[in-house]
Amino acid sequence: MRHFLVGATLLALALAATFGLASVLQGLATATRPQPEPVADRPAINKPAEPGRSPGFHRVDFQR
Repeated sequence: MRHFLVGATLLALALAATFGLASVLQGLATATRPQPEPVADRPAINKPAEPGRSPGFHRVDFQR
């Protein structure tokens, strides 16, 4: 019974150390990554439609 308790305790400590280290490494990796600029600050870009196409949804007819 004592071996089971020691094994379970060591397993719990190993899992805690693994997830703790993973959390720290993930925090370091995401802290140094440049953050993208917010989309709301960008001006709207209206591109003209291609000639012969109407803007919006296009339906495709696969029947022959």
